[in-house]
Amino acid sequence: MIVLHVQLRIRRGVETGLEDCFRNDFAPAIRVQPGFRDAKLLRPYRGDGEYVITITFDSEELRRAWVASPEHQAAWSKVEALCSAITDTGFDVVAEV
Repeated sequence: MIVLHVQLRIRRGVETGLEDCFRNDFAPAIRVQPGFRDAKLLRPYRGDGEYVITITFDSEELRRAWVASPEHQAAWSKVEALCSAITDTGFDVVAEV
C-alpha cells in the first residue's frame, strides 16, 4: 500500500473553490479507480492558504494508472488552476494500526 501527500499552495481568494473542487470533481473521479483506498483534503489549523491531499492506493502501479487516466486529467486540471504551487511526497506504508 502507498500513500501520497500532495502539498498545495492556493491562490488567494479561491480557498473554498478548492474545497468544492475536491468534493465535486476530484473525489468522484478517484473513487472509481482500481486500487483506490482513501483520499482526504486537509487544511492546517492556521488556514494560511496551504492544503494537503492524502491519497492511498493499493500500489504505486495502480496510482500511476490513475494519474494516466482521463478522469485524473480532467479533475486534476481543475485543482491545478486554483494553485500557485504543488509539491508531493510518496510513502510506502510499512506499518499501520
